[in-house]
Amino acid sequence: MEDKCTPSHLPLARRFCLNAKGLPYKTIWVEFPDIEASLAIARYLERTYPGPVALIPPALDGLVGDFQKAVWAAFGLPMMRLVVPAVHATLRPGARPYFRATREARFGQPLEELAPAGSALRAECWRRRGSGGGARGVRTLLVSDALPVSYADAIMVSWLYWFRECLGEESGEWKTMTAWHGGRWVRLMAAMEKYAQVDSGESVQLSKL
Repeated sequence: MEDKCTPSHLPLARRFCLNAKGLPYKTIWVEFPDIEASLAIARYLERTYPGPVALIPPALDGLVGDFQKAVWAAFGLPMMRLVVPAVHATLRPGARPYFRATREARFGQPLEELAPAGSALRAECWRRRGSGGGARGVRTLLVSDALPVSYADAIMVSWLYWFRECLGEESGEWKTMTAWHGGRWVRLMAAMEKYAQVDSGESVQLSKL
């Protein structure tokens, strides 16, 4: 999707929203501590640029926060031990001390010990996440295939792109994920691909790390 790795799924979610709205923008690559949350930004886009796509339909506005938390609890949190070390490896040298210190404080152990490849701990992370279940209906988009893309789709597919980036597209672990729910997440990624374009952007450092 892009030449640079992102240390979080959040910039991906915002990019999907901007592209779905058809809004011009310029990418500014910042260090990890400067990344901001996405829901408030999505709501701002809805208020300021209501067309041509309603990312957050009015009837669902009260639910999107709960949806975002549910995705984190069921999908993001169980996978963090697997992807955090990979994220650290993609960061610029200036951002790594902050990232390492905050993540090691959160997990209570060095990054290298979170879920090493081939370890029983890594296998337990996958066991806790489960197999993803079988196919769950034929719908591709999360709200409705009869409606345009939504913020829910942007959030979910941003996680998927990020996991693919962190785990490696050719890895067995990513291929396992693509089979979850009868391949539904692969179909969602394919449907959202048209909103995935990114400019080369420019780099700027906002934080003194």
